[in-house]
Amino acid sequence: MHEDGNEALQAILEKKPDLAILDNSMPRLTGIEIARELYRSGKNDTLIVLLTMYAHPHLLTEAKRWGISACVSKEDATAELGKALVAANSGDFYVSPKLAEEIKQAPLNEAESVSLTPREKQILATIVDGMTNKEIADLLGLSTRTVDHHRERLMRKIGARNTADVVRYAAQMGMRLK
Repeated sequence: MHEDGNEALQAILEKKPDLAILDNSMPRLTGIEIARELYRSGKNDTLIVLLTMYAHPHLLTEAKRWGISACVSKEDATAELGKALVAANSGDFYVSPKLAEEIKQAPLNEAESVSLTPREKQILATIVDGMTNKEIADLLGLSTRTVDHHRERLMRKIGARNTADVVRYAAQMGMRLK
């Protein structure tokens, strides 16, 4: 068991296990971010089962994209982990029934079908990191007014009314939160 995502990634790279069960809410690197790093490095021979408490279609898309074998709701992990392991070993992509049902019932809105621009993704990440518009402007070499514009457009796209909504959206997307 590892305290954060960086430790888990290093352990996978060093020990090369057949299977890793990762929490998608680990500090420093999420389970999806670990899978992405393994995939990009070409060292993705380890089957990954992702445990999550967020039910969002984007999560499943990213999981498949980076080679994750199974996604299981933390609420039914005890009952479903065995099934997830069997499916992963057979090469199937497994989603626990509770997670599948929650995703099916998730309200459809613009946030789920929207694609963010690279700049909006940068703004989102900096908001999650707790930066002010002035700090974001300084970091990205933009005017505060330009950052305001990007932030407003981002919030409108994802249906956020305030910073807490933005952070909640980021968490549901599987972004690492500080």
